[in-house]
Parts: sequence; C-alpha cells; structure tokens
Amino acid sequence: MAAEPHSRGGIRSVFLPPHIVVLVHGNNGAASDFDAVEAALLAKFGARQMLIIKSGANEADTSLGVEIGGTRLAKEVVEAVFEYDLSPMVDRYKLSVVGHSLGGLYARYALVQIMGALSCLNVEYCKVELMNCICLWRYPAQDVHPYGAADATAAVQLRPLLEVMSEPESEFVRSLRRFQHGTLVAMTDGDVVVPYPSASMRSFSPYGSTFLTERFLDWRWHIRHSGFTMESDGDSDGDATFMEKLNAKVDSSIDVEQHELGLDATTAPRFPSIEGFDCDNKREVEFPHEMLCSLQGSLPWRRIDVTVEPCGVKGKMRLHDWCINKMQPPDCKANEFIDLLCDMIGADHQMRPLPTPETAGNAQEGPALALCRRLNAVKPAAEQGSATNQQETEPKGDEHPPLEAFSPPYIHAIADFRVVSSIQRHQH
Repeated sequence: MAAEPHSRGGIRSVFLPPHIVVLVHGNNGAASDFDAVEAALLAKFGARQMLIIKSGANEADTSLGVEIGGTRLAKEVVEAVFEYDLSPMVDRYKLSVVGHSLGGLYARYALVQIMGALSCLNVEYCKVELMNCICLWRYPAQDVHPYGAADATAAVQLRPLLEVMSEPESEFVRSLRRFQHGTLVAMTDGDVVVPYPSASMRSFSPYGSTFLTERFLDWRWHIRHSGFTMESDGDSDGDATFMEKLNAKVDSSIDVEQHELGLDATTAPRFPSIEGFDCDNKREVEFPHEMLCSLQGSLPWRRIDVTVEPCGVKGKMRLHDWCINKMQPPDCKANEFIDLLCDMIGADHQMRPLPTPETAGNAQEGPALALCRRLNAVKPAAEQGSATNQQETEPKGDEHPPLEAFSPPYIHAIADFRVVSSIQRHQH
C-alpha cells in the first residue's frame, strides 16, 4: 500500500497507486482471511504500483444483512482511496474486487456506492472476482429481505434482495456491466457451504460427486476453465504467461462430458422444482430462472472450476476456504492456486512483476532497472574485506575500482520505480 511520499504544507501525504485491489472476506470472516493472497500479490508486484484494501469493516458482525455489510464495505473502500493524493504520473486507475463467499454479495452491493464516490477519478474497472460466492439462491419468506422486513407476512410483499440485485435494469447489474471481466471460482465438489451451481452461476453441474469419506493419498488439485481469451490489445505478455499456467492445471486425462451445458441458461434444459422455481440437475440449489438469465448476461463471465482431492475427511470439510488458504494444512497446495490467482490479477491489470534473479537480465527491462541491477551486482569494496586486507583491494597504477564501489544509497530505490502509462479502456 505504500506509495511515493511527499510533503505539502507540512502535511505528509502519498500518491494513490495506479492499481487498486479490494479483498472482501466472507461469513464470520476477518481481513486476515486474505493474508495469503495479499502476501502473494506483494511478492509478485510490490507495493508501489498497487493498493491492496483488505476489508475489515464487517469483522465484528456479518449477520446484519447484505445491505449493511455492503454499505460498510463501500465506506471503507472510498475512505481508503481518498487518503491518497492523485499522482501526476497516472492518467487512469484500475480497480478489481475479489470477494469470497458472502463477501461476493457484499461486493456486488457496494459497487454502486463505490462507483458513485469514485466518479471524480478516471477509473477503469478491470474485474470482479467471486470465489465460492452465493450467486443463486431461493430465499424463503422468513429470510432477510430489503429494508429489514422480519415479519413473514410483510416479507412476502417485498422481493428478496438477491432478486432485486439481479434485475437486468437495476443499478447493481449496471454496475457489474462496467467491469471488463467477471470471474467465478467454484469448487466442483465438496463445498458444504456453497454448492457448485450457485458459485458457478449455472443450472447444470457436469461433475460427479464423491463420498465424504473418500480418501486420497496426497493433496492434488486441477481445474476446468471457460470464457478466457487472449487480449488482442495492449501488452499480452502477462496474458500469455497466465494462460500458460492456467492450461497447465487442466487435467486432460479426465474427460468431463457436457462441460459447456448450462453456461447459457436461455438455451439450456430447465429442471423444475416447486412453487415455480428452477433447480440444478443435482437439486442442490433452487433459484428463479429469470435471475439466472439476468446474471449470466450481465458480464462476460470467466469460470474456473476447481477440483481438490483432499487428504482426509477434515480437509474436505474445509474446502470452502481452500482457495484463500484459510485454516488449511501446510500440505494442501492452496498457495499454488493463490499464485495462479495473483497471475490473473496481474494480467488483467497489466502490472509489471518485480524483477527476480531469473528475469533480472532479460532484454525487456527498462534502462533504469538494468543500471540498478548492474550497480547492485557487486557489493561495495568496503563490505568485501576486513581492514587488514583492504589495502590489497585498492587500485594500483592505472587500475580503477569498480563503479559499484561508488553506488550511492539512493540508487537502490530505482528498482521499485514504475512509470505507468495510460491504458485506454477497451471499447465495447
């Protein structure tokens, strides 16, 4: 979250980084739920070009409903953004929101208020990512409804908030449509909190189910994906790297029949339930058909279907939180998925990764980074020997000490400097 500090009128302030990533925890969660994701993002891209907002506004209570939770989230994000000054080096800011479980609903509700408050900035809304989020659900009359209706009779007169948020012309769907991408991450099996059809926003699950007691020798995970395409404009290096890693996690030895069925609810077969509702083919969740059609059409959705083979029953009971590595065993390999998630965020934002020993000498690095790498390649002469043998390393005759010996302290800051050019928003 750090940015270039400066002083104005005796008041210390910082510039707003060009990339903003909001991380929203789920039910009974906390900001620390995203510690693993935050650490991976900072390790890949650094803090100077990115502001990470780990939401903690709803830590005290997540049972007050989506309206209150979403409003708290919006207030928290807006206040965090406006703590910074606008940088003269940045023409456009990019924002992504990642919500886990109930946090996805908080995010969808908060987007309306966030976009209204940030309308004074030139913000490009990159993507909204919903991981194991409740996208489809049938709310009984006694459940939470808009405006705090608690009485069952009064609640019948009001439409459930989730349906209101899914109306094609609602402000919530209009806010979703301003994003370039939406990404749905869903567990194909074993999520005892949010069923796959709800998280993947579809009426058909092409995946089989395993018994809770089924055991695997070691943790393993693989995926199926849909909706991902290479961007035709801009720097596609990040896209190509991410797509290569994404495809590498597809287990081609497993044949998934009818993988595309249900991605378009307007043409997919319907599975009727009771009282006019539809359900998925496994009858795990009920929902209004119109809600599903509206949500599917609100964005070009990308889907990552994650299959995790856990080692032991306890591991399977916690699969809902596996994607953020919350309360998971050390050998669960969730960090591998988080690494892929961070690559996707970096590709969507077109962020430059921090240089590593493997990439420090590539031809595409800027001249400032290349100079800094050369200057830091050799330690200063004063650090290379003791006082007794220092005279042996001093120059003799026409010899000169290496340039690195005179490297000023401030040269090390060059490695973290980024010049961000304006990237025009894709015209639809």
